[in-house]
Amino acid sequence: RVVCLHGFRSNSDLLRVQLAPYLARSFADLFEWVFVSSPKRATGPAQADIPLEFETFEWWGTADLPYETAWTRGFDDFYETFGHVTRLGPLDGAVGFSQGAA
Repeated sequence: RVVCLHGFRSNSDLLRVQLAPYLARSFADLFEWVFVSSPKRATGPAQADIPLEFETFEWWGTADLPYETAWTRGFDDFYETFGHVTRLGPLDGAVGFSQGAA
């Protein structure tokens, strides 16, 4: 089982779409891919290229700051979101994008 963690102010569905071309070519049948959204709702708007109708999440962050700097603060939430991932049980690996890789 490989957990897949999205980036800042994104979600598991968007990451699944982003990784689909790579998984389909080589790794789709080798592992169980577990796509997870953070339990912490985004504290601000997502990147401009993410449609507004998508609910977005972050692993940590701070409201009332520009997108470019909000992800560099608010680490207190990390332990809650990390616990969310560890409760998934035994994992063989992880794939993370941006904040999800940190």
